Amino acid sequence: MRVVALGPLEAPEILSGGTRRPMVPTGPLRFEARVEGEGVLLDRGLRLPLALPLPGEWSPRDGREVLRALAEASGGGFSRVPRRSPLGRRPFP
Repeated sequence: MRVVALGPLEAPEILSGGTRRPMVPTGPLRFEARVEGEGVLLDRGLRLPLALPLPGEWSPRDGREVLRALAEASGGGFSRVPRRSPLGRRPFP
C-alpha cells in the first residue's frame, strides 16, 4: 500500500514489519512510502499507527459499471459509444 503524509514533517520514517524506512519527499510538505502491512509513522517523537483498509473497502471496480449505475440511479442513461456532436467539426471563431 502507498502511504502519503502531508504536513510540516522533518524526516518521517515508516516502521513496518520490523523495518524502518525513510519516507521520500514528493512535493512541498508531502512524503510517500510503500508498506506491505500495518505499521507506524515516526517523526520527531510523533508516532502515528498505520492501519490497512478493510478487505473490500478499496477493492478495484469496473469504472464503466460504476458510471452506468450512477447514471441510471439519477434518471439518466449511459452509452458506451461516445456521441458525436454536429458542432464538433465546425471551426471555432
